[in-house]
Amino acid sequence: MTEFALQLNGIWKTDLKSRVVRSVYYDEKSHLLAVELRHGKIRLYSEAPKDMVLALANHRAPGLFYELAPEGTFGKPLSRLRPKGASFLRRMKPLRGQRGILVSAAGVSG
Repeated sequence: MTEFALQLNGIWKTDLKSRVVRSVYYDEKSHLLAVELRHGKIRLYSEAPKDMVLALANHRAPGLFYELAPEGTFGKPLSRLRPKGASFLRRMKPLRGQRGILVSAAGVSG
């Protein structure tokens, strides 16, 4: 199971071993999902179902899973961004001792 790190801003993050997807960020409270792609773009989704976030993060080929998923799988698309630098998400540091595994809809263990 993929491990998510809790960031200072309360968002869970995991880096993926994928040619397409670099990192996944998920806010469990607001159900917002950010998918950072290897080419620098960031895709944002609202109402992202936690089970689909976990399925993406734990898939043996997360990039393929992401690209082949039907529209709406990860919630409602908010925007397709390519921010200057596109590295602001990677600069966030996890809270000390706050690594854990994001699990089913029941909550987070760690």
